[in-house]
Amino acid sequence: PVTGVQTCALPIYFGSAMLVCLMFAACAGEQGQRFESSLSFSQASNMLRDENVVPANRAYAIRQLNRLADQGDTRALNFLSAGYLRGRNGLPQDDVRAAQYFELGREEGDMSATRTLIRLYSDSEIAAYDPERVVELLTAEFEGGDEAAGLKLMNFLTEQGQIEQAQAVQTALIAGGNMRAQRVRAASLLDETNPDYNPARAIDLYEELAAQGDAEALRQLGRIYLRGMGVEQDRARAVAYLERSLAAGNNRAGLTIASLRLNPRTEIYDEQSGYALLEDLAAQGEAGAWVQLARRSPDRYVRTMQDLLRAQGVYQAPSTGQIDPATIQALVEWCPANDVPGDCTLDPFSREDRKSVV
Repeated sequence: PVTGVQTCALPIYFGSAMLVCLMFAACAGEQGQRFESSLSFSQASNMLRDENVVPANRAYAIRQLNRLADQGDTRALNFLSAGYLRGRNGLPQDDVRAAQYFELGREEGDMSATRTLIRLYSDSEIAAYDPERVVELLTAEFEGGDEAAGLKLMNFLTEQGQIEQAQAVQTALIAGGNMRAQRVRAASLLDETNPDYNPARAIDLYEELAAQGDAEALRQLGRIYLRGMGVEQDRARAVAYLERSLAAGNNRAGLTIASLRLNPRTEIYDEQSGYALLEDLAAQGEAGAWVQLARRSPDRYVRTMQDLLRAQGVYQAPSTGQIDPATIQALVEWCPANDVPGDCTLDPFSREDRKSVV
C-alpha cells in the first residue's frame, strides 16, 4: 500500500551497508529530498474518491494531480477545479483554490473557465471575491470582440460605482452598433435623478433604434408618450408606437395595448378585441397575459387553458370556462409532463388570484 512519501526504489544486489547508504544518498539528493513514485490521473482520482483513504494517501493523490495539472493535463485541471468549487471528488469546498485551477484552465484555452472565474470573482460573499480581476477578464473578452462581455463589464462597473469607466465602455458599445447599450443609455437619460437627465436625447436614441426595427425601443417610445415622460402626453402617438412594437414581436407592448383596450376611459376601448389580444398572447406563452386573464375574467382564463390543453391532446371536452373533472384530469396529465408542479400552482398568482380561478 502507498504510505504517502516514498523513497525511490533502486535495485540493490549486494548486502553492503555502505552501498545501501550510498545508493540512498544518490537517490535522496543533496537537500535530502525524498521522491514519490508517479500516479496516473486515474490512479490519483480514484484514490481521492475512496471514502476510506487515509489522510497521507489523500495528500499524496492531491500532489500527484497537482503535478499533472502543472503539466497541462486538462483532466486533472477539471477534476481539481470542479472538486474545490463544489466540494466533491474527495476535496473540500474552497473557492480560492478552485479559482487558481480555473485560472490554469483558462491559460490552457478553456473558455468555460473564464465564465466561471468571472462568476467567482464577482461574488462579494465568498473568499475568492476580486472585483479588479473581474474587470481585467471582462475587458480582455470585450477587447477580443465579445459584446456580451462588454455589456457585463458596463453593468459591473456601474455596480462598483465606477461611472465614468462604465460610460466609456457604453460609448464604445454604442459606437459598435450595440442596441442594448444604446437602450441602456437612453433609459438613463430618462432618469430624473441622473445629472445628465435629457429626455429629448433619450427619445433621439430610441428613435435611432426604432428606425432599425428594434421592438423594445418602439415599446419604450410608447411608454414615454403614454406617461408623458419629459414630453407632452400623447396617447394616440403612444398606441402607434406600441402597435409597431407588437407587430415586431414584442409581447409586452401587446399587454399594454390590451390594457388600454379594456379601459373604458381610453379612446381605443374595445373589450372584445382587448380580451382577444390577451387570449392570443396567452396562447403564445406570455405569462403576463395569463395573469391579466385570471384577474379580469377567470372564465376566459379557464376557457383559454382548455383550448390549449385540447391542442396538447389531453383535453377532449368542450371549452366551458369552468374547471370540471375533465379539466382537472387534463391538468393532472399535462402539468408533470411539462415541468409544472404537480398541484399546477402557477406563479406569480396571488392567493386571491388562485381562488378566483378555482
